[in-house]
Amino acid sequence: MPDKLAEIIKRASELVESVPENLREVAFGKAFDVLMQAESGGGSQTGSKKKTTRRKTSSARAHAATESTDVDQEMRSLDDLNRTEYPEINHSSSGIKNSLRLIRAARDDLGIDGLTATEIARVLTEKFRIRITKQAVSSMLNDAGQYVDRKKEGNRVVFRIMAPGEEYIDGPDDVAASPGSRKKRKTKKASKKKASHPDSNGTSRASKTSKKKAGNRRAGAAAALAQIFDEGFFSSPRTIASIIKHLQVRLGRTFKSNEMSPPLLRYLRSQKLNREKNEDGQYEYFKP
Repeated sequence: MPDKLAEIIKRASELVESVPENLREVAFGKAFDVLMQAESGGGSQTGSKKKTTRRKTSSARAHAATESTDVDQEMRSLDDLNRTEYPEINHSSSGIKNSLRLIRAARDDLGIDGLTATEIARVLTEKFRIRITKQAVSSMLNDAGQYVDRKKEGNRVVFRIMAPGEEYIDGPDDVAASPGSRKKRKTKKASKKKASHPDSNGTSRASKTSKKKAGNRRAGAAAALAQIFDEGFFSSPRTIASIIKHLQVRLGRTFKSNEMSPPLLRYLRSQKLNREKNEDGQYEYFKP
């Protein structure tokens, strides 16, 4: 401090050399005060700025660490998803349907309300063996219109399925992908069929037949499930495999797992049925 004071006095003296002699004493006092204030205030301000910067950096690091921990916990939970319960998530379905079905599965089974494109791409690729990139998932969901809700949480964008999205993924697989999305390129074979068998409205007969069959299959699965439900079949816990086998024996109807899953999920959401995992990790459905 003595060295700083001597330096300030020297600088103040140099500043007032050109001032008339009768004013030097007053000028020296003012110059000295200004230099002292600058010396003490500047150092304090610099220190304060450094402290503020350190606090902001620490806060940002803490927030990033918390967010990273949350993501890790979600991914560990998603690893517990039983893929055998979701045969409708498969290579035959479109990327948008698989993504929406995974979002719903995470919500219904694990209580995770919303997934990021990174999480969806990783689970589809690693657990369901459906190779897809996070960029592709993000592009599809951002173009999915009213099917999803998008919310930014920190550095992440979380996608949540909406009611129209649930109706869409429970419908036939040949429904258009989503509002505003790019139309799928038609194969030459499909184009030839459509051109060779147009009706009065210009619609392919083969296309109409395919849609009608898909719709009939889903309607048939729902009707068959309703029949055995009314007969008391679910008074005991039943797996999807046992349901399909019973329908084959009882009604002579053969259904696939992905055809039975949508009506079963509707029964769950309406609380007509409950389900729990058995010792083999499979869901068993029963009346509450």
